[in-house]
Amino acid sequence: MSNSANNSDSLTPPGKVVFTGLYGAIIVLGFFFNVVALWIFQHHIRVRSGTTVYMRNLAFADLLLVCFLPFRIADYYHLGNTWLCEVAVTIFLINMYTSIFFLTCISLDRCVATLLPLKVRIWQLHRVAPWVSGVVWLMTMSFSLPLYIKWKIKAPNGNNRTNCLQPLLLTKTVPLNITLSLGFGVPFLVQLTCSLLALVKVRKKCSSLALDARKTQMMILANFLVFAFCFLPYHLLLSVYNTLTSEQTGQQLFQATQLVASSNAVLDPLVYYFTTEAFQKTHLIRTVHNMVCCRCKTGDPVPTESCVERRETYKKTSSVELLA
Repeated sequence: MSNSANNSDSLTPPGKVVFTGLYGAIIVLGFFFNVVALWIFQHHIRVRSGTTVYMRNLAFADLLLVCFLPFRIADYYHLGNTWLCEVAVTIFLINMYTSIFFLTCISLDRCVATLLPLKVRIWQLHRVAPWVSGVVWLMTMSFSLPLYIKWKIKAPNGNNRTNCLQPLLLTKTVPLNITLSLGFGVPFLVQLTCSLLALVKVRKKCSSLALDARKTQMMILANFLVFAFCFLPYHLLLSVYNTLTSEQTGQQLFQATQLVASSNAVLDPLVYYFTTEAFQKTHLIRTVHNMVCCRCKTGDPVPTESCVERRETYKKTSSVELLA
């Protein structure tokens, strides 16, 4: 399939409005959630486990993405400079694959923490986590920067305008094989295996605590589903892109899957951060929680009995620990 058409011109004016609105929501929510997450990591998370190291890096990658998404919106309307468009492309790729690898590292860390003794998790995984994080950043940038250098594609009208997020280079044989195998295939299998092992282990370990077991199982399942939801459509489309007969349809689907992949900047904080015990115990999250739940039906901010009990539970906790 030819890739000569401008990617952003494949959308109709109403389609551009819809994509602009959705990207705008990702920018606002993603910026707020990840800034709050990084602030909590810096000031309230005392335990530096492997999971916290990976989550901190994941939050930074997501924040970096949402800061450059406005240039993606500008490309719909042919605004902005070419180099900003190219940088936005590179940041998108770096974010997507750092997210994939850090989410995989979190799954591995939780899986090992579930299967092995506590001492192994604290003293061994914590020590290697910063090194693993450095390798992830180096590896993803090494893959993305060559694409940035070769990204300029001549438009049909000869104006040398860069086509942002054009699938041309990504669907070439070598980049495609690397992307589908190392960039997504291996992490996907690791995530699936870790999720299944953790689910089986938790079911056996917590058989007497049905409620706790159910919560843990739902968390593991939610983590895997978010991973699959955000990144599976994009990579499935890459695998069949060259077989599509309609160029316009292919580019529309490509942009839609990019939008879904970008939504991980919002879903990551919701699933990986704010649902963990450490975040729920911080003052900021407790304040938001009380504002939401501690109101009677008349709308007055009067604490209910259950909210009072929750507050007392929080007060009894003197330190913050992040559950792996």
